[in-house]
Amino acid sequence: MSLSILQVGFVVMVYGMSSMVVSGASTKLIPLLGRNIFMVIMFLAHIGTYLFSLLWIPSADKPWLIYLNSLCLGACDGIMTNILQGEVNLRGRGKKH
Repeated sequence: MSLSILQVGFVVMVYGMSSMVVSGASTKLIPLLGRNIFMVIMFLAHIGTYLFSLLWIPSADKPWLIYLNSLCLGACDGIMTNILQGEVNLRGRGKKH
């Protein structure tokens, strides 16, 4: 199975949009629920997508699984970016002593 250029672009678009949406949502939810729950969710989603990538046998009748994998990885990226930026700000990067 091969993806056309249009489909590859769509995979990248799904990744970017899911990263953007989850990043915006997690910005509001992390202060309310704490970052540990999001770290666990992100860890499990990452492990799940990597296991899926190792075990999945591509077939022409289920191309939507590629988009689902891209969606999960983009969501994990959105959460991870917010948590890491918060940690950097919390630790006082650029702070004058």
